[in-house]
Amino acid sequence: MGKRLPSADWQVEKLAGDAKLLAHRKSCTVIAAFKSVTRTIPRVALSPRNLMLGIPGYDDEEGGKNFWRQRELTARLHLEAALLALDVCCVDADRPSVTWPVRDSLTALDKLIDVSAELLSKRTPSTRWRRCERLDRYFPKLKLAKRITAFVRRVGEVTPPRPYGALMHLDNEKDEALAKVFFDRLTKDRDRPVKAVREWREFTPLLLKVQNLRRKQLGEKVKTELRPATVGGLSYSPDAEPYVAFLEVDRFDLLWTWRYQRHLWPLFRWLSEMGNGPLMHKLDPFFAGTFDPVESAIELTVEFEIRSKQTRAAARKAKSRKKLS
Repeated sequence: MGKRLPSADWQVEKLAGDAKLLAHRKSCTVIAAFKSVTRTIPRVALSPRNLMLGIPGYDDEEGGKNFWRQRELTARLHLEAALLALDVCCVDADRPSVTWPVRDSLTALDKLIDVSAELLSKRTPSTRWRRCERLDRYFPKLKLAKRITAFVRRVGEVTPPRPYGALMHLDNEKDEALAKVFFDRLTKDRDRPVKAVREWREFTPLLLKVQNLRRKQLGEKVKTELRPATVGGLSYSPDAEPYVAFLEVDRFDLLWTWRYQRHLWPLFRWLSEMGNGPLMHKLDPFFAGTFDPVESAIELTVEFEIRSKQTRAAARKAKSRKKLS
């Protein structure tokens, strides 16, 4: 026999299906339809376990079971509502205005995951991603981790490639080291006059990669040289050609940053707190030039996991010694 699903799991899944049909029939949002479908279902407060001691009827066995079922249903309803709101974000890349999640909605989803994992399990996992996996084991129909992964994948599909994103994952170590020098100089020389224009000649291979990435986006042919020596009737010396190419590339990158970075930073911080390194790496190309935040966040997550395992192992050993003594 297969694993018996909690009644709240299949019940809320059916309600979510009804809400989608209602939204299609009445041409309204799925979130509004789900609120309408679940309006008459009673809910209880999702508070920590110790607050249950003051609930009337808690000592009664049947009353306690009914309260636990109601609390389980409440947690499942809130999780489904939050995920339905996340499912409609970054859906269609062809639309002029893409729906991005708000920071408050992501924070509310985090709190809901933490509270639900605490209610449904005595031992709460260390990271939030582990809690998502724990909730998926308890509510298989929820598919929490799968829906979050699909959302991050949609973000990568909806967001146009960043011009400097071509410099994040290069072929060899030499280009990687050159890219770090490039970004270091970029932060120093972007807002002040450049003293030596010839110094930008060493970055010609990197600038060519960025230009070819933009040519691919526009459907143009890939070239093996930088832009020509005259543009718009203006002429400049061949020594200044890499610097002029840099100014053009940097302008496009600044425009991209102004349009998309404000939406991506909350998502990146949300994923860093989630504790899933592979998901964070999906957003790497959008944070070109910020090597340290991405890597340090992943390193901190791994270090936290190791320390948590060591702490749990030490606690189990201490408990075993206490029993033996």
